[in-house]
Amino acid sequence: MNVFRGSICYNTIMKKVIVAVFIIFLSLKLFENISYKTIDTDSLLKEKATKTYLTKKIDTALKKGNLDEAKIYINLAKMLHITLPSSLYERYNKQDNLLHDLKDLGHGFLTGDAKNSKQLAGAIASDFTVVGDIRDITKEGGKYLQNKPYDEFVLGISVVGVGLTLTTISSVGSTAPLKVGASVLKVAKRTGKLTKSFAKTIMTKLSKTYDKRLLKKMDFKSINFEPIKPIFKNLNKIEKSTSYSDTLYLLKYIKDEKDLTKVTKLSQKYGKNTKAVLKVLGKSALRGAKKVLVYTKDAIYLFGAILLGIVYILS
Repeated sequence: MNVFRGSICYNTIMKKVIVAVFIIFLSLKLFENISYKTIDTDSLLKEKATKTYLTKKIDTALKKGNLDEAKIYINLAKMLHITLPSSLYERYNKQDNLLHDLKDLGHGFLTGDAKNSKQLAGAIASDFTVVGDIRDITKEGGKYLQNKPYDEFVLGISVVGVGLTLTTISSVGSTAPLKVGASVLKVAKRTGKLTKSFAKTIMTKLSKTYDKRLLKKMDFKSINFEPIKPIFKNLNKIEKSTSYSDTLYLLKYIKDEKDLTKVTKLSQKYGKNTKAVLKVLGKSALRGAKKVLVYTKDAIYLFGAILLGIVYILS
């Protein structure tokens, strides 16, 4: 009986050894049937931004009367060489109204609001003529001097804006590009486009840039632009590659200075289509190329066989 039991035990062990060797063989075959493929941002974009996808996005934007939204998808279609239905272009052109644009420009110039690209252009223009900065310093600075609640962010950017204007005049325009970043940030804060973490980063930079006590003396010459300058420079690069309104939109993807650098690089690659790329792909566009697992149909069967073999050995 013991010999019989020993024989059964030996046979079982031998079977499991054979199965183990078979698993090793299957594992080698499995590795032959799987691989990694690198997918870059361009490939992801072409895969998702199809003619059907873009047509639907433009149609929805036009129904809502959002011309800015419709335009970014129209431009993306051009970049991807996708021919859209002519009816979409006709609807877009019909809704584009010059008189409405002029009203929005005036509203943005006087109030600093920016609900669309035209109002933003007006708000930016008011800051470049110092009207916006003086307006906001008078409003927020007055509250500060009276010990009333005030918007420290808007006040700080406005003070730096006036300082940049004075420096631009004395430097024959060399610091003018920095004004773009200052103006966009102020509008972004006012319209809720800034992430909390990036706003905190900027506030830290502003605290090293100027002393609020200078408001009592109106001493704008003591401003140190170095801490905030890198952020302004990157924002200017984004604006030059895209537009004022797109720069404002892209801020929603920026949580820190690393994100700002990534968005800057992305804007230099895709230009005026950067906003569309991020709307289609989201933050995955900032990660650049990624590796994905690619496997054949045989790999699935091999993997199943290996699992069965393991279960048998462990039983």
